[in-house]
Amino acid sequence: MIVELLGMAWRHTDRPAAAVAVARGGRDVGGIRALSVAAALWRIGRAMVDLPDGTVTFLFTDVEGSTRLLARLGDGYAPLLATHERVLRTAFGAHGGREVGTQGDAFFVAFARARDALGAAVAAQRGMASVRWPAGADLRVRIGLHTGEAARRGAQYVGLDVHRAARICAAGHGGQVLVSGATRELVADAAPSGVALRDLGRYALKDLARPEHLFEVVSHDLAGDFPPLRDGAEPERAAIGVR
Repeated sequence: MIVELLGMAWRHTDRPAAAVAVARGGRDVGGIRALSVAAALWRIGRAMVDLPDGTVTFLFTDVEGSTRLLARLGDGYAPLLATHERVLRTAFGAHGGREVGTQGDAFFVAFARARDALGAAVAAQRGMASVRWPAGADLRVRIGLHTGEAARRGAQYVGLDVHRAARICAAGHGGQVLVSGATRELVADAAPSGVALRDLGRYALKDLARPEHLFEVVSHDLAGDFPPLRDGAEPERAAIGVR
């Protein structure tokens, strides 16, 4: 069990600590890593107790063009990533989100209520937009939400609804928030002030047999005018062929 937790801890390692190590010129990296593992183990233990059960809203994030930014900025990318993580964790925590895991620059967060997940997504995008990023180095995050059921396995969820949420996220663009039809039904009358849901239609998503009705979160202070959805997402009519 300890070995499994340590493996999960490395996957959940606090990236802000790594950024601190870079800022200090790499000094005391071992100590930073030890503290990161301890913090990650604490989060995993808390998650095993606090993760919501039953019907859960799953939120995934991903930084757009992160590989390209890392290649261009080198060590300069770490402080930006740390800022991004701080902004997102603040938004998720303020709305009752439970961090299930991180991988690279992506977050997986669970919410007991769909309205809280939507509020967190909007707050996260507003927070990211408020940061003064270096010229040519704006970090833009895509976010996807889906509500469903999944089995708990320790500090993780297992189930098709988790994969559906991840695919919804992958279909979006940096600055965009996509919501599934199931989530939309729960938040249609409970969206934050000034926030609306734009009907994008039904889409076939990569590796999923059943198309998903997708909605885009819109507000005057959120990015808009996005290109067509990505990652192989196709409008249902195009996916099944027009007869």
